[in-house]
Amino acid sequence: MENSFESGDSINAIDWDLKTTNKDVFAYIKALVAMRKAHPAFRMTNASDIKNNLRFIENIPEGIVAYTLDGQAVKDSWGKILVVYNGTAEEKKLTDQGSNWKAYILNNKVRTGGQRKIMNNGIVVAPYSCSVFFE
Repeated sequence: MENSFESGDSINAIDWDLKTTNKDVFAYIKALVAMRKAHPAFRMTNASDIKNNLRFIENIPEGIVAYTLDGQAVKDSWGKILVVYNGTAEEKKLTDQGSNWKAYILNNKVRTGGQRKIMNNGIVVAPYSCSVFFE
């Protein structure tokens, strides 16, 4: 079906029970939206800002995508941000990323009750997860 506009409720109905069934997913997405609203580093709108302030991390385990954002350059309260995605079915360890990182999202879990500091021994990233750290 290309366009469901003219279809009935059997196609277009919203199943509101899914919000309750998936309340953890709802809370996670809500936290991601709030993080984006609160931090200008996640809202850069022009190519030059992105080119100047986003750096992909190289020489990392296969299946990991990681990058840093320069928050200071866009007047973010988080001076530096590290985003790590693990797209594999295995736990991975990211090393040599400095010692002052605090986790805001750790392995798809938002750390609302205070952020945990990540030390020099590296960052363990759970399978199929995203983590966001800041300094």
